[in-house]
Amino acid sequence: MSTVEEGSDHLFASTLSELDELISRLGPLKNKDIEYFLDLWRWFFIERTDLPVLKTESSAEEDGGAGDSGLAQMQDQSLPHVVHVQDGWKVLDYEDGLVTSAGENYGACITGPLLKTVAYMVECLQKRGAKEVAFAGSRPAKRAAWMECTRQGIKTRFIPDGQDIKRQDRLKKFLLHRLQLK
Repeated sequence: MSTVEEGSDHLFASTLSELDELISRLGPLKNKDIEYFLDLWRWFFIERTDLPVLKTESSAEEDGGAGDSGLAQMQDQSLPHVVHVQDGWKVLDYEDGLVTSAGENYGACITGPLLKTVAYMVECLQKRGAKEVAFAGSRPAKRAAWMECTRQGIKTRFIPDGQDIKRQDRLKKFLLHRLQLK
């Protein structure tokens, strides 16, 4: 398991704990109520997929010690850098991957902070040389990441649906129209 996955697991466990607390205060809920709350809880993680996999001692033993000794040494990423994105959310930065969650912004109907945070996360990995990324999270976050990665020339494993394509086309037309007004 990568450090980013461990970080996202920790964030997810923390999120579930906060949701449990909220749900216990509200009393008995129906499944549709729980699905509604989960849909409001925005989260996102993104990580580079274009880096070589470093072999551990155990995997090197399994292949007879034929591991690549020329691979760059990975720095200790057990503790993330915590970044507060201006007008966005808090991000846990593990260098090769980043994680965010609604946290205290739970249930906020405004997606602007989420989109700014996602754009920041993609930009961080782009500046670090990412050529390909994988991501997971709420649908608006994944859509925003896909559009930002496309704009910056970063490959993704995201498969857009028809709605995603329509929204991207509308955004392009809007931005073009806005540029023409200036």
